[in-house]
Amino acid sequence: MAGMADVAKVAGVKLEVVKSVVEAIAAIAATDKVILKGFGAFQTNMADVAKVAGVKLEVVKSVVEAIAAIAATDKVILKGFGAFQTKIRAAKKGRNPQTGETLTIAAKTVMAFKQSPK
Repeated sequence: MAGMADVAKVAGVKLEVVKSVVEAIAAIAATDKVILKGFGAFQTNMADVAKVAGVKLEVVKSVVEAIAAIAATDKVILKGFGAFQTKIRAAKKGRNPQTGETLTIAAKTVMAFKQSPK
């Protein structure tokens, strides 16, 4: 399991910067009621996170990329915020709504987020 110190090391920033970015993400998620599914929520709010954290946008991007890079191989636990981990979704059957044709949706790896208890 990896933590904030590991994220700081991979991102090449100080631990305090990672903490401020994580706190900014949590603050934005609390006020905007952002549903954190993977990193899609972060991509739309990175500029807001940078503004709230008081850091440059590039720093926020490097922290988020570091979390993603570590989570690809290990579980990332950010105390007081949550945990990131990759999961494999199994292949499943689907249906084309226009033609009704049955098709197989391929298995894929997705980023999962679990909020820490408050």
